[in-house]
Order: sequence, then structure tokens, then C-alpha cells
Amino acid sequence: MPRSLYICIVMVLLVLSCQSHLFSATPFTINPSLDGSRLGQYLEILEDPSGSLGIDEVRSGKMDASFGSYGREYPAFGFTRSAFWARLTTINPGTEPVRWLLELDTPHMDSVELYVPGESGDFTLRRAGDTLAFKSREIQFRTFVFSLVEDPGVRTYYLRFKTDGTMDLYLRAWSPNSFIALMNRDLPVLWFFYSFIFIMACYNLYMYFSIRKTSYLSFSMFIASYLVLQMVLDGYSYQFLWPSMPWWANHSLAVSMFLCLLFSVLHSISFLETRKAAPAVHCVLLGLALIDCIGMALAFVLPLQAALLSAIYATFLNIAILIFVAVQFAYRGYTPARYYYAGWGIFFAGGLVHIFWSYGFLPTMILSSRGIMIGATLMIVLFSRGLGESLKKIQNERARLLKELEKSEEKYRGLVENLNDVIFSLDKNGNFTYISSSIERISSQYIAEDILGKNFIDFIHPDDLPGVFESRARTLDGQFEPLEYRLVDRDGKAVYVRTSSRPVYEGGEVVGITGIITDITEQKRARDQLNASLIEKDILLKEIHHRVKNNMQIISSLLNLQMDGIKDEHQKIALLDCQSRIYSMALVHERIYKSETFERVDFAEYIEVLANMLLHSHAGERAGIKLEMKLESVYISLEKAVSCGLIVNELITNCIRHAFSGKERGTLMITLRSQGEKLLLQVADDGKGLPDGFDPKEQGTLGVRLVHMLVQQIKGTLEIVSGNGACFKVLFPAEF
Repeated sequence: MPRSLYICIVMVLLVLSCQSHLFSATPFTINPSLDGSRLGQYLEILEDPSGSLGIDEVRSGKMDASFGSYGREYPAFGFTRSAFWARLTTINPGTEPVRWLLELDTPHMDSVELYVPGESGDFTLRRAGDTLAFKSREIQFRTFVFSLVEDPGVRTYYLRFKTDGTMDLYLRAWSPNSFIALMNRDLPVLWFFYSFIFIMACYNLYMYFSIRKTSYLSFSMFIASYLVLQMVLDGYSYQFLWPSMPWWANHSLAVSMFLCLLFSVLHSISFLETRKAAPAVHCVLLGLALIDCIGMALAFVLPLQAALLSAIYATFLNIAILIFVAVQFAYRGYTPARYYYAGWGIFFAGGLVHIFWSYGFLPTMILSSRGIMIGATLMIVLFSRGLGESLKKIQNERARLLKELEKSEEKYRGLVENLNDVIFSLDKNGNFTYISSSIERISSQYIAEDILGKNFIDFIHPDDLPGVFESRARTLDGQFEPLEYRLVDRDGKAVYVRTSSRPVYEGGEVVGITGIITDITEQKRARDQLNASLIEKDILLKEIHHRVKNNMQIISSLLNLQMDGIKDEHQKIALLDCQSRIYSMALVHERIYKSETFERVDFAEYIEVLANMLLHSHAGERAGIKLEMKLESVYISLEKAVSCGLIVNELITNCIRHAFSGKERGTLMITLRSQGEKLLLQVADDGKGLPDGFDPKEQGTLGVRLVHMLVQQIKGTLEIVSGNGACFKVLFPAEF
């Protein structure tokens, strides 16, 4: 054999040896301070397509060449029928045993087998998975957690995974204290989100029962179905709703996906009113709803993997059709549809991101792992904005109808003055001397001959006689004005008419009245219906502002309940700040629904209520603060009132907390006045002043940075003066 061939063989063997060394996983160090370290880069993974390998074969050394390092923190393989083995080598460099937790950070895995090495070389098998009852888990948590004790030295663990869902090997290592801290940190956020979704579902259900509009019912059902879907995705449904039903826990994901899609289609039908606006689109959406119903029924009988894939394909189909329909309606000029397709687009985009993440196409971060939750939150915000746009459209329509009514009345008045509808003449005693035959168009029982020679009192409704007498007297005095009243037919039926009359002179003396009568019964009925509709819209606007205020009060109450269980003063202060900010926004809506107008707020009255509330809430720690206010009555828009209210809240809160530390008494001065076309808002104190070099842009606290951002938002300027105390001056335009 040539020497060069020997050299090549040796080089290849060296390269393979180096590769085997490069791809061998580094032992993971176990210590008491583990804080959720990701173990993906420490795993050696083996795919078992047949699922027939056992622990003896895997650990025998024959399969070592098939193990390979994945090289990522979160190994993900998407949908697969293979079983997967993972080998994790750990080392405890200390001299004492260390207790730690091994977590599979996904709530959906059919079977998890952990082989723990013993002192004599044997392995102890520990099982988990969502095909087992929830109570069988070692630690009652939404994901799969194993409690381990690591003796000094090196150990090798083997894990076997099998599932009909997505194969996500997201392993993490925790110390018991760090894991408890994780639960204390994440649970309040998740349950606050669940509470928010639940409140929105109940609110829309209440709106449905209040105004009987089906779009509220379908949207409420969609929110409720999404809440169930999110709890299934997070694993809380198995923990709290059906912990003893493993089969349903596995199939509930596909069923809840189809249910959520079904109500999304039904909401599209009712919100866009496709039955009337676009019958062809309505038929397409009904067909899509039928597909979702069939998919939901098949999810109960199909294998889990087939059901999940069907739900994912149905999601893509729903995305394409619903967004296309929403764009079409927006293109036709239906303004709320812009927020509709934007909301659905963001929500479904979040779902797509989550699906791609499940397949392993995207890295793990909050936007991918919580994509659906983020998309749903933004969708609800956009839908709320769309509701505001819809109400604004109602207001514009109201203004348009009023203007058209005024034009119609002016046009009608001109016609009355120039056209002979019913021409009549009265003598000075009020008896008819002439009436045209057009009276038969108004009265079905009188003809002109029946009226001639009779007094006008005989044909006027008794309730309208005082007004008619007064109008007749003014007409005789030369004050010409139209008059509306009711004529009474033989059978007592009343007809609304408008009369325009003038005095008749002979020789400079008034001898009678002449004029024209126009039937305005239909116009009167339309005007009454319009007024009733306007009253209904005003009630609806007030109810909406009232409900927004109540919802914010509920959130504030939830924060108050949360503070009861918190001992850390910094956390309490943070929640108290959130509570005061929510109150400042809720107060705007309270001022709105208690006022006569829905567009502007008396900001002076608002500041007075907010300042006294904040001072009262800190009465225990700052009892000696005196409040002085010089407030000029100024009305600002609703949008600006929210931003300005948050600015006032932050400035007063910071002053109360920091300006008078070390002092028993002090004065807080608030000023609001006009300066030309701008408004000056000033919050000052006689406290200890600000530190040298104070710059709001460089401050680390949320309150000061929030004030700076809000001032920019309202296109204002912020001036800070520090001397004998501190003074914050905000100058902003009265209108944008």
C-alpha cells in the first residue's frame, strides 16, 4: 500500500477522533445557586426512529457514536414520531451533596423517563408525562420537574422522550429556592393576564345583554375560548381544570384551537355584518366556520398528532381568509375594519411565531414563546381602539344627520314660502274665508266646503290652542314666524302641520290672516326618532366611559389585593405607583361620563380631585404636607387629559415621597393657567430640592422617565428649577 494512502487514513482517523471530541458534551456543574440554567448545550442527543431502544442498549457504549451535541440552548425537533434519548453528564465539585431540580420546560410531553444512576452502576427509573394523572407528578407544577440529589463527583443521567406533539427538549436546572422564586415571579403575571382576559369576556357578554348586538356575544365567546386555549398551552388547564383526565388533557389543545378559530369566524360575520354587506363573503365565512366545526369534531377521534397538524393547517387557512376579508372591508371605506384586520393580523402573527417556534424554526425568547399571549393583548387593545373609532363614527354620523336635518328644514321652509300646499285665509275673528282643495291631502275626511265659514279653533288640537293663540297675536302685530301644531280630523286623528301666515291689511287696518299649511307628520316622526336615537347614543357613550372606569377600578382593586401578600416595601411602592396611575386614567373617564360633553374634561377640577386623593393616600407618612392650588378652569381633550393626568400623578407622588424627607411640614403648590395659546402646569414644593446635576433624561426611576416621555407626547416642554425646593414647569399647547 502506498505511503501516501497510509497518511490519508491516519489523517481521516485523527479528524474523526477530533470531531468526536468536539461534539462530546461538557459536564454541567451542579451547585447550590442554580437559577434555571439551560441545559441544551450540555446534552448529547440520540434519535430513536423505531422507539425500541432500552436503557441497557443506550448505556452499553454501542450507541455512543450516534449521540451528538445539538449545540443550542433549546433543542426542538417539531412534530416527529421518533423517540429521543438525551444524555446529561453532571459534576459536583464540592464535598457535600447538592439538592437540585431538573425541569422539562414544556407542559406537553406524552412520556418522560429519567434514569438516575445509582452507586452500584444501576439506574433508577422515574416517569412523568401528560398521559399520566397530574397527581402522579413529583412536584405539582404545570411543567415536569424532578427533584435530584447530586453527590460529589461525576454522574451521567439518561432521559427518554416520546410525544405525539412537538418534540421540545427544553431542560433547565434550578435550585429549590430559585424555582420557588420563579413561581412567585411568574404566577402573578400570568394570572393577572388571565384575569384581564376573563374580565374582557364578561364585559363583552354584559354589553351583549345590554344592547343585544351579536358581535359582542361572539367576541366574548372568542375571548373565553382563547383563555381556555392559553391555559392549555401554559399547562394550567391540566393542573386546575381537569387534573384527572389525561386523555382530554392531550386532546384539549387541538379542540380549543378549533373552538377559538370557530368563534373568530363568527365574530367576523357579526362584526362586519357580512350577511347584508357582502353575501358572497358571508357564504365563504360560513363555509370556513363549518370546516372549523368539522375539525373540532374530528379532533376527538383522530390521533393526537394528526389532530394538531389539522388545527395548524386550519389556522393558516383562517389567517388568510379573515385578513383578506378585513382588508376588503377596509378598502370599501369601513373604518373600524382597519383596527379589525390589524388586531387579527397581530394576533395571528403571534400565533404563527409560536408555531414556528414549536417547529424549532425560531430561537426561544419572549416574543416566540409568548407570541400568542402578546398578540392577544395587542389585539384586545386594537379592538378597544376600533370600538372608539366606531363610536366616533357614530358621533360623526350624528352630526351629519343633524346638519342634513337643518338643511332639510331650511329647504322645506323655503318651499312652504314659495309653494301653495294648502292656502287659507281667515277673517279678523278667525273664521275661514278661503281654503284650497289641497286640504284633502292632509285630511281624509274633510273637504274645503266643510271648513269654509268655520272658526280655526274647531280644527286644532286642544293642547295646541294656547300656542296658536299666541302665534296669531304675534302675526297680527307683524311678527312673521312659522308655527307647528296639530290639526284634528273628524275621527280625532291628529295631523302635524306647519303654518306660515301673514296679516291682511285693508286701508292700513288688519282685516284677517292669510298663509299656507304644510303636512309635516312624517318629518316630525323622523325627527322624534332621530332625537330618541341621539339620546340612546349619549347613554351608550356614558355607559362605555363608566365601564372603562369600572374596569380600571377592578384592576386597581386587584393590585390592592396583590399588595396584601407582599412584604417587600419596594414591590409595594411599585404596585402603589401602578394603582395611582390607573386611578389617574380612570378619573378622566369618570369626569367624562359625569360631564355634559364627551370630548373635553375640566382639567382644573380633575387636578383638584387627583391631588387630594394622592395626599390622602400618603397621609400616614406625610401628614404635615399642606396643599395649595391655583387652578384656572381649563378644558382639554380626552386624549390629552390622560397624558396630563399621568404627569400630574407622577410629579405629585415624587414630591410627596422625596421632597420632604427629614421634614415634618411642607407645602405643595400646584398651578394651572393659560399663557397665550399654551397652558402652564406647575408643581412646586418648599422641600430639600433636587440633587446637583439632576437630569430627567438620565434618571433610572420610571416616574421621572415617564414624565419626560409624556411631556414629549403632548408636544410640551419641561423646565426644572431647584433652589429653595423644587419646581417642575410643563408648558404645552392647548390644542394639538
